[in-house]
Amino acid sequence: METADPRWPLKLWVSMVAGIVILAIIRGELPGIGFLLGIALVPVYFLALTSLDGPIEERTARVGAIVVSVVLVGAALWLAL
Repeated sequence: METADPRWPLKLWVSMVAGIVILAIIRGELPGIGFLLGIALVPVYFLALTSLDGPIEERTARVGAIVVSVVLVGAALWLAL
């Protein structure tokens, strides 16, 4: 199995955050807290994809299941409050 470079997710995340900050400055308003939280989870998702062993389909399924579980638990907690 080939080893992925763990730096590319961080580069992708930094460029995405930079684009959002530039857009926020141009528009004059900040994105919502949920959107910012989602942005914070992007590098975690990509780092998980690069650190797990196995074929890409299996890694994507594992990480996707974790992400969906976290989103559902977060939504349930948000609705409970």
